[in-house]
Amino acid sequence: MMTSRHSSDPVLSRSISLCSLEKENYDVWAKVVRLNQDIEKEKKKSEELELKLMNMERLREDMEKKNKMLEEEIKKLAKSTSKTDAKTN
Repeated sequence: MMTSRHSSDPVLSRSISLCSLEKENYDVWAKVVRLNQDIEKEKKKSEELELKLMNMERLREDMEKKNKMLEEEIKKLAKSTSKTDAKTN
């Protein structure tokens, strides 16, 4: 009949409750630590993606400038070619 005596023992009952709460507290703490680690990983990923985006925007701007320069070159060549053709005819 030890079981009935232990289940009615308030000190033992509090001790079991305390152990249960301590385990639950540890589990929650461990989860918070994992979530904080996940947040840090996501921050790093976000920073890396932001940097890549900035680099891509810079590259796009450079390509647009080069395209404009090439268009101007083509226009100049077309004008000079048409002037040369007009003089030879």
